[in-house]
Amino acid sequence: MSSGASGTLALFQEEYPDPLSPLSLTTPVHELMYGPRQLYRMISEAAGDVGALLMPPRFEYYLRENYPGKATRVEDLAGSVMVLNAGIRPGAVRDALRLAEREGRPVVDGGRLVAARLRADELDLGKLLRGRWAGIEMDALIKGPWELVEALGSWGGKGDIVYGANVYVEEPVVIDVSRGPVLIADDARIEAFSRIEGPAYIGRGTVLHSARINSHTYIGEMCRVGGEVERSIVAGYSNKAHFGYLGHSYVGRWVNIGAGAVTSDLKNTYGIVRAGRPRRDTGLVKLGAFIGDHAKIAIGTLIYAGRSIGGASHAHGLVDVDVPPFVIYSGSTSPGTSELALEKAIEIAGRMMRRRGREVTEGTRRVLEGAFEVSAAERAEFLSRVGGPRSAPPTSLARAGPPGEAKFKSA
Repeated sequence: MSSGASGTLALFQEEYPDPLSPLSLTTPVHELMYGPRQLYRMISEAAGDVGALLMPPRFEYYLRENYPGKATRVEDLAGSVMVLNAGIRPGAVRDALRLAEREGRPVVDGGRLVAARLRADELDLGKLLRGRWAGIEMDALIKGPWELVEALGSWGGKGDIVYGANVYVEEPVVIDVSRGPVLIADDARIEAFSRIEGPAYIGRGTVLHSARINSHTYIGEMCRVGGEVERSIVAGYSNKAHFGYLGHSYVGRWVNIGAGAVTSDLKNTYGIVRAGRPRRDTGLVKLGAFIGDHAKIAIGTLIYAGRSIGGASHAHGLVDVDVPPFVIYSGSTSPGTSELALEKAIEIAGRMMRRRGREVTEGTRRVLEGAFEVSAAERAEFLSRVGGPRSAPPTSLARAGPPGEAKFKSA
């Protein structure tokens, strides 16, 4: 735990639903990508060592598994604590911390806490994660997941091709660095007839299947990518191995996108795309989709601009609504819309993870259980409008049979 004259720096995450939903439901906000870089690294560079991570309860076991030595509970803290919202824009970190120190009052953004100097014995985790705050106003927080994608635009300039170790490139391949560098990490495989336009990052162990990767694209580790991808973030361990288009979008971890699936990133009117909850103007003419962790997109699915698909949900057909987490959604196709039972979601996650040599850890299970519970009201309201049965209540954690099997073409 980091300590010293200035006390402990603690990152906190607001409770679901927060402005970075659906991505933040199962991935801690500080682990999200802000353009080509992770928020945690950018915040640490600006603020110094992070000593504590105060997150919603569903993340507690996950944090213990992945951040040994970091405080994860209020009870672990003592003395003076500087709390900082993990959803802050990286460029605002230093100014927000200085303002909180100089004025001795909380820094807020529309009632959402940005930063504050507090005593550990005064910390109320409930208020920290869900409360409204008064203080000095500062436009500092990320307002929606579209900002994560738009941050890719800050990446550019002429560059070179940078290869990691054990990279395999099967000719012919075109790599264009006229607009920015192309970084290909260790053990990546670039199959013949791929085209990569920089700036772009291809993660460790990722395979490009004769793909067209347009500029300002970040693809994480151990992905399988084909078709066309433009100005998008694809987090680690996700598949988009076949033809189809993904543009101006953010895809979470452990997502499978079936053959022929397409994200629209432009309205027919060339107007501003609305997104978020509640829906708001993003100021962007080009904006795609936001797909949460463990989601499955069936073959031939068409997703409207600015729409989101929640964690562990399955999407079929035409998606012109925001799909909540743990829902099998059918837009004009079978098998119909219904709730995806929690244990079935965990079972499916395990199947996919084992294909990459991974297992569902206790931390991952607890995240999914907590995510199912905190999204229950949203899911119930959606199913009451759209129609479809619910599985057993979240608190029962009963094992349920398959509510309907989708057909996916997977890597």
